Amino acid sequence: MEYNIEIFLSYTRSSNIYIILEGKEALVVDAGLPEFASTVVTHIKDLKNVQRVHLVFTHCHYDHVFGYTVFRKSFKKVETYAHELDANDIKNATIKTYSMFFGAREGVPVDHLLKEGDSLSVGSLDVKVLHTPGHTEGSITLLLDECAFVGDLIFNRSFGRYDLLSGNPKDLKKSILRLSKMKELKVIYPGHGSIISSPRENFKIVLSLLDDI
Repeated sequence: MEYNIEIFLSYTRSSNIYIILEGKEALVVDAGLPEFASTVVTHIKDLKNVQRVHLVFTHCHYDHVFGYTVFRKSFKKVETYAHELDANDIKNATIKTYSMFFGAREGVPVDHLLKEGDSLSVGSLDVKVLHTPGHTEGSITLLLDECAFVGDLIFNRSFGRYDLLSGNPKDLKKSILRLSKMKELKVIYPGHGSIISSPRENFKIVLSLLDDI
């Protein structure tokens, strides 16, 4: 089964954005902030063959969501997805999303509610959904073969904040422990910063930082 993963690392306030391409469909992991999203939209349009865009929010924070406005204006068909525990916050731009901090004045629609064990079909691909709370109540991880798209759960030698609204340190550690036991993982794509190409080593470092939780 052939597919491509396009990587857009922001190194700004915006989240990273990842595109999984298969056939005429694109699964976009997080929308970033509008200015950064514009770069990604231009790239997708340059491919010319993408006819359907699936936009998945790994959690409700608007540095991962607000770029939806650019996708909405650029494609006829954009379907949005989020975990059921974060979807209402995204749709209503509640205080939990920190939307005002990123300049958003209105909510973003969520077309499909996700939960643990769901699968997203993109062309002939099945992308598995894991509920991995801790950074927010409805944070998710997407699994595709040996790859994990983790949002702000874990970073290179660090982990996501748990002191924001709906964050929970014990849930965060539990979610990271869960992923650390998946020996098949070879690449982790975080919501910010660089790609994690040595997951085993990174899990050891991060879990040691969470020893006291």
